[in-house]
Amino acid sequence: MQYSNILDSKNIRFALSNVIFHKDREHHILKEWPEKHQKFKVHYLDFHYKNCNYQTKKAESSEVLVTNY
Repeated sequence: MQYSNILDSKNIRFALSNVIFHKDREHHILKEWPEKHQKFKVHYLDFHYKNCNYQTKKAESSEVLVTNY
């Protein structure tokens, strides 16, 4: 996350893709980071990965794309 702040301070555009929630686990740092830096935009992606792993019974996830443009 810190590298993204450095890029933004130099007016370099970036996009960061990651998962905030998956398999009952939450990525707290990624969830709180855009809230602290409100200039970044969070785009919630509507993709489902239910068929990616046959062993996964619960496939609830929340993928995001964070941008500074």
